[in-house]
Amino acid sequence: MAYCDWSSSTAWPWLPLPSVRGLKTTLAHIIANNSKKKGMRFVTLSATSAKTNDVRDVISQAQNEKRLFKRKTILFIDEIHRFNKSQQDTFLPHVECGTVTLIGATTENPSFQVNAALLSRCRVIVLEKLSVEAMEAILLRAVKSLGVQVLGQGNQHSSSATGSSNESSELPVYVEEKALSTLAYLCDGDARTGLNGLQLAVQARLAAGKTTLLSFTKGCSVNGVLVTEEHVKEGLQRSHILYDRA
Repeated sequence: MAYCDWSSSTAWPWLPLPSVRGLKTTLAHIIANNSKKKGMRFVTLSATSAKTNDVRDVISQAQNEKRLFKRKTILFIDEIHRFNKSQQDTFLPHVECGTVTLIGATTENPSFQVNAALLSRCRVIVLEKLSVEAMEAILLRAVKSLGVQVLGQGNQHSSSATGSSNESSELPVYVEEKALSTLAYLCDGDARTGLNGLQLAVQARLAAGKTTLLSFTKGCSVNGVLVTEEHVKEGLQRSHILYDRA
């Protein structure tokens, strides 16, 4: 990941351009934790709800902190493209004089949604989508943390007829390795979509009360809830995937 030494007087304001939902907020928290360790203030505003007066209040506090305590302020604006041109102009003089270090997060193209004057004083960082391999690792970590066993990782098995149970929530849950691979590919690099799709698939199987008798090569048989490739595809459809405009 990119890193900036915020204690440096030459630090530039940054403008991340995320293509993955949730990633920009995670990055903001990482920067916040790092800056607080260095005695800096970290203030968060959302352009979807903040008004111009809110921005001016933050700027005023930052000026006082800098003048009285020599303390720097990092201002994180989520969805900065929701501010109009006039509101964005409010940041210009304070970014130039170093009153605040501005971090703006947006899912839009900043070349069209952010003032050219403000953009010229920022670094644009594009956060790429997660790879299929990274998505598979995230999904595997999720199922293992929940005690769900992955079938196909050295566990040769066969399944027989499906029955029903009124206590399916207490039965062990299994997911096919192929199902996780398919989910990692279809979620388009979005971990939130992948995890939501997996959760909905498991919940749907538990709610349906359908169980499967799984026979393993070691000679044992287990009656449990099986999540297959088709189930995760249905889970993805239910999660209402939203595609951001490029």
